[in-house]
Amino acid sequence: MKNTIIILLFFFIFQSTPVLAQSKGTGTDVGRFQLFQGKYQFVNIKGEEHWLDALFKIDTKTGQLFICDEWQTDGKYENKEGYIIQRSKCKPFEQELVVPKQP
Repeated sequence: MKNTIIILLFFFIFQSTPVLAQSKGTGTDVGRFQLFQGKYQFVNIKGEEHWLDALFKIDTKTGQLFICDEWQTDGKYENKEGYIIQRSKCKPFEQELVVPKQP
């Protein structure tokens, strides 16, 4: 009888674990974002066409597309003399950038 109760208790705990993990909301967006490398066409104000390589991130839940960029900055410009700061950012790909004309 004791063995049956222990086995049933173990079975109940084992079966409840996935439900408890899901109720916390963790892991629901695993695999939501996908990365891929590709090219896009850029046409400047003079009408010159350029093809640029880029790293893209797509949100498979919403379909929103991001373009990712990475750059380095000398730390002396940010009170971190002797360091190089590595930064990366993904921003929405389809956006308008308004830049004032140079005189």
